[in-house]
Amino acid sequence: TPKKKKKTKNKQLNDEKEEPQIQHRCALLFGTTGKERVDKQAPRARTSLSTPLADQKMCEIVKVQAVWEPPQEPTMDGCDASKLLQFAECPEVKRAIDIAKKLNLKPVGWIYSYESKKGDAREDAQVPVIAGDVITAGKLQTRTMQHLGREEGGRFVTLALDGPTGATEAFQISDQAIQMVAEGVLAEPAEQGTARNIRTSDSVMVDGKETKEVDCVLCLVNTAMLSHSGSFFGSGVVKSKGTISSKVKRQLLSSLSDGGAKGEALGRFCDFNLLYGLSNIMNSDDMDELCKLVLKWSRGQRKGTEMSKHMQLVLESVLGG
Repeated sequence: TPKKKKKTKNKQLNDEKEEPQIQHRCALLFGTTGKERVDKQAPRARTSLSTPLADQKMCEIVKVQAVWEPPQEPTMDGCDASKLLQFAECPEVKRAIDIAKKLNLKPVGWIYSYESKKGDAREDAQVPVIAGDVITAGKLQTRTMQHLGREEGGRFVTLALDGPTGATEAFQISDQAIQMVAEGVLAEPAEQGTARNIRTSDSVMVDGKETKEVDCVLCLVNTAMLSHSGSFFGSGVVKSKGTISSKVKRQLLSSLSDGGAKGEALGRFCDFNLLYGLSNIMNSDDMDELCKLVLKWSRGQRKGTEMSKHMQLVLESVLGG
């Protein structure tokens, strides 16, 4: 008689696979601000009575040229913005701001990732920004205004990135909300950080009625967003702590030996995060010289832009050490 097969306790292959966990992070955006004419591509017939170009309607723009992540502990529930909130008082953030200044950049906003979960405020309200995000954005803009001035800091933008889909929306915090954050009127109790409504320390007027709760949507200003390739966008070659891996060091040394003196290697250094990593192992004067070279290269001034023999030797020394 045929032997009976022994029953074994194996996991069923058809079991539902667990969805990957998304670790949420945040980053500071560096770039430039300015003004551009509205519908500048639209054809227009000009006569002697036409409005001068200087008087045509202008719109304010923010161009993001680099994204920098501070040291942080990624979490499943929300990003850790504690380092960003310290701003220039945090050594890592201060170093990033100093490097940005050498590249003619300044803090223009921040970006954070989120995930709408069933039953939470984001899912119920169908909005990417909730109470805690408004408070964080307001505090960051307040610090930026203190650092750059009211006008420049007032252009600070907030980008909310949906972790599972990658969809991103841009906002600005309203002037009234910024004032209330600065004066401590908009408070963020620990239990209210994930709510849609923000509690206030004093009564405020909303739709002609006194209340001590403000819908976070009332604190937002929708902002248009266009695709753009920044001049110093990172390639992910630097670790989150700002250190450069041995593999990347070898690649940079190879590019220096192949064409560093002629300037071909400068294109590899047009990476904000790489420059941040190098600032940990180079002195201030050499860093200034490198940033000037990289800035010229990024602007297209490549003819005659070459590394000095001293700069090449410094880079070979710090990368080979």
